[in-house]
Amino acid sequence: MLQKSGSKVSDRVRLFLFDFDQTLSVVHVFKSLAGWPKQQDTSILPIPKPYASSEWGQVVRLDQLNKESFLEDGGFLSVAFGGPERIRQVRDMLEALKSQGSEIVICTKGLVGPVRLALDRLEMLPFFSQIYGHIGET
Repeated sequence: MLQKSGSKVSDRVRLFLFDFDQTLSVVHVFKSLAGWPKQQDTSILPIPKPYASSEWGQVVRLDQLNKESFLEDGGFLSVAFGGPERIRQVRDMLEALKSQGSEIVICTKGLVGPVRLALDRLEMLPFFSQIYGHIGET
């Protein structure tokens, strides 16, 4: 999948940078947790109040939503990442990059805490060497 003309991707590229919202996830997790109006942005999952915009608030709310909402679809994170099949595909891609010796980093405008929690819950966190983003309040 990641090979072309007999060479490995890592023969050409050693560092891969990913955004979190709408790159790894299929929706904008930060905006969803912060309660941005859905009519202004179709990439937002509608969630019930309370909303959260601080790092700790988003970590707590994300954990709560994942246990209590969208359960018929595997939980909030499953829906936010496009379902079990897409999660498997993303994990397989990250594993292939890592196995070729690539460094994988996230650079996000969002908050680091919720990103780390989401990736941990989805068993993707070990693939990333660093997560760069906001800390505290946005």
